[in-house]
Amino acid sequence: MADPNVRHMKWWGWGHEDVSFSDADKPKLWPYLESELGSQDSSPILPVKFEEVTLPEAKENAPLLEALKNALAENQISTDKKDRLIHAAGKAFRDLFRLRRGQVDYAPDLIVYPASEEDVVTIVNAANAQLVGGSGVDGAIRRAGGPEITAECDQIRARQGGCPTGQAVLTTGGDLAATYVIHTVGPIWQGGANDEAVLLASCYHTSLTLAAKHQITTISFPSISTGIYGYPIQHASKVAISAAADFLGQEETISEIRFVLFGEADFSVYRQALECLTEN
Repeated sequence: MADPNVRHMKWWGWGHEDVSFSDADKPKLWPYLESELGSQDSSPILPVKFEEVTLPEAKENAPLLEALKNALAENQISTDKKDRLIHAAGKAFRDLFRLRRGQVDYAPDLIVYPASEEDVVTIVNAANAQLVGGSGVDGAIRRAGGPEITAECDQIRARQGGCPTGQAVLTTGGDLAATYVIHTVGPIWQGGANDEAVLLASCYHTSLTLAAKHQITTISFPSISTGIYGYPIQHASKVAISAAADFLGQEETISEIRFVLFGEADFSVYRQALECLTEN
């Protein structure tokens, strides 16, 4: 069930559900659009009704759902249609164009909410050097976070030309539950003889240093560079765990570092890397 105490964003547009936009105080808006676009039809196109939207059927995973129920409060887990729809796409123009017409090709099976803002203060995005939207983690974060994240990335790119490999920059979290997003650029795997491990460790170190500088206490990392950049996760996990442990041993600002991984297989690799580190 959807939590009635949650102030939801519009599923079909920008802003919260309880905030509306009127053109009554903008009498020149439609004449301007008609003159620029050459259209004589100024009637607004309304979104389809919520009841008319059909979502892809959610995949049932009873063991996962039971584990989540045992670990989290009831209001942190939702399979409600509106919650799934709100999180089905980002807020870019093409996303809203499709949503307003009821075109939903993907929707999460369930939504897990943080217990508080402190639970999700900062997440790390595996970005590219140009700070333009990509696929994978980068694309997912931008779709969910909305246009504010992209706008700030554009400003950073205009100011300093992007973000070099192994470095990190910080932006707002936009529509995400996270307050901030730290964007870091991982190395492309070239066999391991081109300082890939050094650059990957630098991704974690510079991200954590940036977080500490902003008095951030919790941070969540993906498995940087192990997707399209081809870094073998067996090697990358050891670099990630070691870098995080080294930083925690030197800096007290950050109290919790999380690794958010894609599936049980990746989780097992990271757990093994952690066990190897603690044994040594």
